Amino acid sequence: MTSKFVIVWAVSLVAAVGLGNAGWLTQGAAFAEPAQAAPPAGSPQQGCSRAQEAANKKLMLRSLEKPQEYYDLMHPDYIQHNPDAFRFEEINHLHGRDAMAKLLQTMAKSGFNGPPPDFLGKRTIVIAECDLVMVLREVQAPDPQYAGKTYTAYGFEMFRVKDGKLYEHWDDARIADPPPVYLTAPIEDLKP
Repeated sequence: MTSKFVIVWAVSLVAAVGLGNAGWLTQGAAFAEPAQAAPPAGSPQQGCSRAQEAANKKLMLRSLEKPQEYYDLMHPDYIQHNPDAFRFEEINHLHGRDAMAKLLQTMAKSGFNGPPPDFLGKRTIVIAECDLVMVLREVQAPDPQYAGKTYTAYGFEMFRVKDGKLYEHWDDARIADPPPVYLTAPIEDLKP
């Protein structure tokens, strides 16, 4: 009974897609290529030059040097997906570039002066595909099992570039436990 059902189902499927397209059953062509994800909303050009990709890589690497450089390179319609920044936006009813300006000021008051000198690590891979640029960086993380030792892990920063500016950002960040004070209350409620 089960084999009859499978045969009827297969015949119905072939009839539904049309006999002219049935070659995929024997050739496997329909399954040869993985499906491509639809580009995110607002995606720019379908293709770009190696020179443009190189310029986008350079822009992204420059932005990771100093907080002010990062801010100066942001697009006016900047979108942030970092969970700390997103939480800060929610608490303070801010968005995008304005939120990042306030967040960077607040973090500076807490002693944050930018990423550490070894932020990009010893081993770094920078990849660009048109407007998307990603850096994969090796990091040494404190080993929770062996005090004073570290282990190798990997982190990433990814940006979308639009009009020669940083337009959108993703990374591997997680909100710390406990969260920093500036993620627990609006900035006007924080002690100076």
